[in-house]
Amino acid sequence: MTAETSPKTGTICIVEAIPQPWRQMIVALMEGKDAAEARATAAESANREAYDQGMDDAADQILAWLASAVGGEDYIPCDGTEEWGGDVHGTIYAILKAGRVLDDEDGRIAKIDDLTRATAAEAQLAANRERKTFPILNSGGARFDYQLVADHGGQAKANHYQTVDRLAERGGLSWQELHAVLLDRKFQKVDQNTAIVECRAIEGRYLAALEPNAAAHPDDAAVDRFAIAMKAKLAKKRADGRGGWEGPDCTAAFLSQLLREHVEKGDPVDVGNFAMMLHQRDERIVPILSALERP
Repeated sequence: MTAETSPKTGTICIVEAIPQPWRQMIVALMEGKDAAEARATAAESANREAYDQGMDDAADQILAWLASAVGGEDYIPCDGTEEWGGDVHGTIYAILKAGRVLDDEDGRIAKIDDLTRATAAEAQLAANRERKTFPILNSGGARFDYQLVADHGGQAKANHYQTVDRLAERGGLSWQELHAVLLDRKFQKVDQNTAIVECRAIEGRYLAALEPNAAAHPDDAAVDRFAIAMKAKLAKKRADGRGGWEGPDCTAAFLSQLLREHVEKGDPVDVGNFAMMLHQRDERIVPILSALERP
């Protein structure tokens, strides 16, 4: 045990080299407390010290993870606020600045959005790798994205009088049957190779839209997914013999009228397609009063 003599009083003082909790027990004894009280003081100190050490260890691990996640390992820990919470918050701020998540000058968020998008993209990629699949009848074990089929569950039930879950339990659909479901139309006999190619193309676009790169904004990913739904609806209408929106016989007034009618019908995909047609013709939606005034 290390001790030193006080220069002022000449008495023996306990110095920092004596480990806790023994230091407090000795102090208690020197103050005249009995042995039982001294042991209680030491035990309380030991418990408190263990708790504090546990908090420190947990904070160190979390701060180390944060520093690694944002690339801010060269941060300088905060130590001097005289409060545990103050030091932790100060250290977090130092890590975010070191990782250039916060702007060095005014503290504004600099790249939190990029980090969030990267994490979301990684999670989506992992989810896509584990996606549930739908069986294809008489195909030698071919499978198809289950959720994409479920998205067209209404057409599947209209064509086959069963839910997608029940169809999967009974072996799935053939490529030709699936082709009709994905195009939201009644079954029509098509060449099997054509059905396979078109179904896989629809599936590829669908999955690609679910796998935005880390830099893609959520708006961009949403537009990609919406475009897939628009293309599927356009393909269905082409199969029904509809078309000609890009031709000279179609007018902005007519397309504007159809757009308004489909707003009332409630399908945003139809509304989006009519808006796309006007946009691609470099035309604007004709005001309703102007349309009514036309002969």
